[in-house]
Amino acid sequence: MATDPVHAYLQVKRALQAATDRVVKMVRTIQEADGKLRAWDTLCITNCGVEFPGDMTNGRKFDAREWPTAQELAKALVAWHDARRDAENAWRAVQAGDRIGLQPPA
Repeated sequence: MATDPVHAYLQVKRALQAATDRVVKMVRTIQEADGKLRAWDTLCITNCGVEFPGDMTNGRKFDAREWPTAQELAKALVAWHDARRDAENAWRAVQAGDRIGLQPPA
């Protein structure tokens, strides 16, 4: 039995959205860190295996466990590109008359 192209497209579109959400979350974390690092002299990074001076522990903090590694970010970006390619291919497989009410991959 052949796979319904509309159903297949909707599945890969959901996968693309999940990949997008993952990258956006990582980027927001990096942007938040960037904002805090602009005043680096008052920033305490927690959960990184380094002890900051006691007078800094009550100030501005950034939890190192929230920061993605370069490898995690790279994997998320590759997964997004793969999901985007899959969504574009699935979109092309949907006949024009069956695209009514569907949105192409963004």
